[in-house]
Amino acid sequence: MLDARDDWETPQALFDALDAIYDFDVDLAATRATAKCPMYLGPDKEERRFQDSFAVDWRQWRTGWLNPPYGRECFDCPDRVWRTPKHVKAGLAERTCTQMSHRGYDISDWARKAFNSAGFAACRIVMLTFARTDTKWWHEHAIKTGGHFIKGRVKFLIDGSERWHAPAPSAVIVFDGLPPKPYTTLEIP
Repeated sequence: MLDARDDWETPQALFDALDAIYDFDVDLAATRATAKCPMYLGPDKEERRFQDSFAVDWRQWRTGWLNPPYGRECFDCPDRVWRTPKHVKAGLAERTCTQMSHRGYDISDWARKAFNSAGFAACRIVMLTFARTDTKWWHEHAIKTGGHFIKGRVKFLIDGSERWHAPAPSAVIVFDGLPPKPYTTLEIP
């Protein structure tokens, strides 16, 4: 089901299981309400330099958690409008941003930033996303590392309560700059 919201919060049990393995320092794409770590990057962060995750060098942290927005958003607009035609067509966006100078990020941009940040083992970025093994970005970035395929569907939270099962299978990609490792299966706690 399409939803105009892009603040789908990671279930706490899933995050806790991964945090026990990876020991996260920062949540790289969150809001105050959805952040899983005390330090987070997001549009409502008080310190302006941490509001746009793409403007921050992620290598300053040892291990980052990343549950990125799955749509394309315009971060320069005050109301963070959707830019993808599918949401407009589905009636889930009030308007689209037509200003070409505004930046919009999609899942391939997040994967590229994670891959590049973790290059040469500078840091580790653990990213929750759909297991889109048929996409260009998966073959450019996710296949070159390792991680976990999640058994079952993740049930994301909205406003702190479970709302919807993910519409597709999910994976946890571990970008660490090391040679690729086989993906393993992870049971949802």
